[in-house]
Amino acid sequence: MITVSSVGEEYHLIEESRCECGGKWEPSIQSFIPEPPTDIITCSCNACGKNKKFEFDIKDMFGEPPDG
Repeated sequence: MITVSSVGEEYHLIEESRCECGGKWEPSIQSFIPEPPTDIITCSCNACGKNKKFEFDIKDMFGEPPDG
């Protein structure tokens, strides 16, 4: 799982990543899991059609929990 601090960072990392064939990943589905806070972005390769799920740890997007 990749730790990120913004949605923009998620999409930047996907943009920079390449499929094994050299194609670019195209995001298609984004889902959220509340515990632990995780974004899952399913992508497909624009060259070969292979699918890949990117899992992002997004706890840093929520800040620190209140004391007490």
